[in-house]
Amino acid sequence: MKNRIILPLIIMFFLNITVFCTGSAKEPIKWIYIPHYAKLTADDIAAAVSTNNIICFTGVFITGSGEIRFNRNSLIQEVIKSAAESGKILYPLISFENSASGKKILNSKTLMEKAAANITGFTRNRSFPGFHLDLEYIDSTYAEKLSVLLKTIKENSGELKVTMALYPQVEFNSPYSGFHDITLLAPHIDEAVIMCYDMHRPDTNPGPVTDIKWTEKNIIQLLKFLPSHKIILGIPAYGYIWPDNSSARAVSAKHGASLKKRYGYRRDDSGCAYLEYSGKGATTRGYISDKETRGKMIELAAGYSLGGYAIWRAGFED
Repeated sequence: MKNRIILPLIIMFFLNITVFCTGSAKEPIKWIYIPHYAKLTADDIAAAVSTNNIICFTGVFITGSGEIRFNRNSLIQEVIKSAAESGKILYPLISFENSASGKKILNSKTLMEKAAANITGFTRNRSFPGFHLDLEYIDSTYAEKLSVLLKTIKENSGELKVTMALYPQVEFNSPYSGFHDITLLAPHIDEAVIMCYDMHRPDTNPGPVTDIKWTEKNIIQLLKFLPSHKIILGIPAYGYIWPDNSSARAVSAKHGASLKKRYGYRRDDSGCAYLEYSGKGATTRGYISDKETRGKMIELAAGYSLGGYAIWRAGFED
């Protein structure tokens, strides 16, 4: 009788040890974007670097001839210096100089090969462990050519990590959304940041910049093509306001906090803060992805065991 009791207890003990050892969640990657054109103080830079694992800076462009143009201004120099001293991972965000340059490269195998060599060469020469591709504003007719470019870059990458920003794959009303076809791109990406923002923006009707349920749909879709640890959830620290007598404009969550305090707000079903106020002969409506919104999105990323999350952008947080 005693053995019948002890044996199950021993089994349960080892099962619990196994669950504890294997079930411990890996710390999520905390990723921050720092644009080269941002107006950040030394304190802003220090906060961004100290609270994140990956620092991704903009200002690196692929020209129409496949060369790299690096806008290394004083802000980016300070970001690189601070991140290096703190032992943080640095990724250059690399984009087409403009859509015309992107189309020119995508229409030429020779330019694709040149661009791929220059991207990887630029990254290696500066001892960055990888790079982040942000290739946007081109229509879906170029989707297959983009996959060829990604394949060419991946073949050149060797030890470098190839990461890419992806448009939302579900319910994203944009003329450019089809340019990023995950069925074509997935084999050539080491890590993807799914940009779950700009659901509504200046060229749409007023509405939330992001939505928790919409974000979840996009995570589920992406999981069909990439394992969870390769997916980073892109989260906005901003929103938009639409005055009814002028065009919409972006508002940081930091500035949104002062608007919320001044005019009041309610929590929208999307998870965003909704504001509505009148003045100077106009009614203004706005949706802000504030700290609470971002917290819910971070919880969603953890619930699906994603690799982490990425905030756009430094200096915008409330």
